[in-house]
Amino acid sequence: MSDEQSGIKDLENMPSPRPRPKTAPPISYTIDQGFDQKFEDDFRELFTSRLKDDEDFGCELWSALANVGWYHKDDPDNTECSRSFRSAGSMIASMLGIGDYIDWYCSGPYETVSEYIAEKMAAKGWRYEIDGDGSDINKGRLSFTDGRLYEGEIEGGKPNGKGKMIYPDGRVEEGEWKYGELINNEEN
Repeated sequence: MSDEQSGIKDLENMPSPRPRPKTAPPISYTIDQGFDQKFEDDFRELFTSRLKDDEDFGCELWSALANVGWYHKDDPDNTECSRSFRSAGSMIASMLGIGDYIDWYCSGPYETVSEYIAEKMAAKGWRYEIDGDGSDINKGRLSFTDGRLYEGEIEGGKPNGKGKMIYPDGRVEEGEWKYGELINNEEN
């Protein structure tokens, strides 16, 4: 197949990919002292080791950081700890110690927290909100390793309250959930 047929013009003269920096630059976002710093510290403590063992985990971390509001149970001011798309990428690169934000920018579905991350953070007293209304009900999305996606109310990293589970085959279960189990199914 010729270059014209493949849609690539002048393939031989294309620049090589940008090399990944050998060390991560300093983080490019501001961390407020207090609960924002605690969030950063807890997140790094819980997930840096696994990230260094499995860089693909960085996509899951980026999804749990990008535009997700995290709140700590002991914070009387209910301070939202969140990261933009760019600062989520910067945080992951700095946890790895190599690369920069662009290596992780949009590397996963934003505003999606895996069950694993939700459970680990809940054990440290953190809950999250997506499009939150400031109530005590934790609303968001959970992704599961088997391809399921849950959208709705969450407690302790598990479906708990009104929500729907979307299965890889397209099937949907919607209704009332109690700690991961559907207890009242609303037919769809």
